[in-house]
Amino acid sequence: KAPEEPPAKLLDDLFRKTKAAPCIYWLPLTVEQIVQKELERADRARERERRRKEQEEEEERKREEQRKERAKEREKEAERSRELERERKRDHSRERDRDRDRDRDRDRGRERDRERRDGKHRSHSSTSNRERGRR
Repeated sequence: KAPEEPPAKLLDDLFRKTKAAPCIYWLPLTVEQIVQKELERADRARERERRRKEQEEEEERKREEQRKERAKEREKEAERSRELERERKRDHSRERDRDRDRDRDRDRGRERDRERRDGKHRSHSSTSNRERGRR
C-alpha cells in the first residue's frame, strides 16, 4: 500500500468564498498590495486634480479671450458710432452751409432783381428829373 498522503487542501481551505450562490472564491490583499493600491489611487487622484486644474486654467484663458474679444467688439462698435455721429454732424454742417449759401444766393438774386427794377424806375425818373432840373 502506498504511504499515506496528506489530504488535499480544499478550495474552502485555500480561499475565502462568498455566502451567496454561486460561490465566488477570493483572497484578501496582502499589506504590500494594499499599500501599492493606495499609492496608485493617490497618484490617479493627483493626476485627476492636475488635469482638472489645467482644464480650469484653459477655460479661464478662453473666457478671458472672449471677454477681450467682446471688449474689442464693443470698442469697434463705439468707434463706428462715433464715426457715424461725426459723419452726421459733417453732413448736417454741409447741409446747413448749403442752405445758407442757397439762401444767400437767393437773397442776392432778389436784391439784384430789386436793384434792376428799382434802377430801371430810378433811371427813368432820375434821368427825367435831372433833365428837368437842367432845363
